Amino acid sequence: MNNHTIEKLLKRTIALMTFCIGLSIAFTSCTQDKGKEMSKEETLTAASKIKTNFADKMITANTVRGFAAEDKGRKDSLVLIADALKDYNYDDVIKLSNEYFINYDSDENVKYMLATALFQKGEYGKAAKHYIPLLQSTGFEEKRTAKYYLALCNMRFDSESGNKTALKYLNQLKSDPGEEFTSDHLQGLIDVCS
Repeated sequence: MNNHTIEKLLKRTIALMTFCIGLSIAFTSCTQDKGKEMSKEETLTAASKIKTNFADKMITANTVRGFAAEDKGRKDSLVLIADALKDYNYDDVIKLSNEYFINYDSDENVKYMLATALFQKGEYGKAAKHYIPLLQSTGFEEKRTAKYYLALCNMRFDSESGNKTALKYLNQLKSDPGEEFTSDHLQGLIDVCS
């Protein structure tokens, strides 16, 4: 391994550890050790930590060996976008996603990565516009995570209608938390919205 690879792995490990710490905070019933409730901002910050396993799946699914594959350019673009997301380089995700949409057909995975980058940059309205169509898609695999981030976008709008919409999505997720979420974590967010 060269120094650049080691540096990237170290950066990802630190980011993953930060993510895990954030999740452990968020997965509690939204209280600190002293019994003091976390503020809405602290709760949302902890809940907003990005998971990179989606980026890993995109990289694995789109890595093509050799130069003969007819869709190699498209797949290379997907890998570049996913790699930028995995490295928390949101500006590159946004730039590469927009270039992808100019050169290729619309892609739900790219929309998801673009929305996630916009969300992480605090552009919640733009992110929500990309997450909403993903919820209506029949074949998109990360629909539950998109719904989760869409709920967080709505919470960030700091409006009664935003909180109402967030509650709708969080209650839908809480009724079937799946493997991605715990009921306690979702209830903590519901409590913040209420």
